[in-house]
Amino acid sequence: MTTLAQTAAETAVYSRKLGTLKGLDLIANTTTPVPAAVATYYATNIALGSGPNGTFLTTDFFGSAAGIPYNTDLSTVISTINAQLTAGTLTTLNDIYSRMKNVVSGTYGAPPTITIPAGSAAGVYATYDAAIAALVTAADAAIGTAITAMGTATATLNTAWTEMTKHSANESTFQSLASINYSTLTAGAQLPITAFIPALAGYGQETQTGMAAEFLESIANTANQYGQAMVGALREGRNTAGLNAVNLKIDNAVPQQPDAVPPQATLSSSEYTPAQARALIG
Repeated sequence: MTTLAQTAAETAVYSRKLGTLKGLDLIANTTTPVPAAVATYYATNIALGSGPNGTFLTTDFFGSAAGIPYNTDLSTVISTINAQLTAGTLTTLNDIYSRMKNVVSGTYGAPPTITIPAGSAAGVYATYDAAIAALVTAADAAIGTAITAMGTATATLNTAWTEMTKHSANESTFQSLASINYSTLTAGAQLPITAFIPALAGYGQETQTGMAAEFLESIANTANQYGQAMVGALREGRNTAGLNAVNLKIDNAVPQQPDAVPPQATLSSSEYTPAQARALIG
């Protein structure tokens, strides 16, 4: 058993062997743990995720597969627009869009006599372009009026649409940065699947919003046994971690060796007979 005195002595001896930053003045004499330029580089080139301090979330790479954030944002867009339609805020704009459809479908006639009836952009136009241009001008005015009338609902819609478009663009960018290239994947390859299965226990412990547990539960088809098994494996991972935390041992691991011990192969002999050994020496 190593005594405390022996440990202290060994530590003292080793400490005299430690290297220093001699000759490396640019890093030895810094006044901050990380130079500002380095921090700026990581903040602008590496910390691009949507998690705390720019950390990446699973959904930053694959969110669209689980409808994240699209399901929530689209629900917000639909409910907001329906509320404005009910309030009549978008009545004029909705009518203008209907008129545009009628122009291109020929409902209002064909050139050189395209007749838009009483209402927005009413009149006779010689070409489709002229009729649509007039309706676009009317739509611009109607949009301005609607924005004013909608109040905070405008910001709500803009935020939702911006989040969806930004996330869609970022997914492709982030996948490229992570060297994820779907065109290089091999169809029918089993290695990714066999590597993924034992990793489920760890993924199940990533319970933060946007991380693996939420993503995998979102894409699991729990209408069949396979999807339910995946969700169950995620839960098992959390259970195991909790039991380990209170020092309770589990005994449900699948044995590494099969029930039937495979036969041993006949390999070449590596042993010399006494006569062969003497012949080598003599």
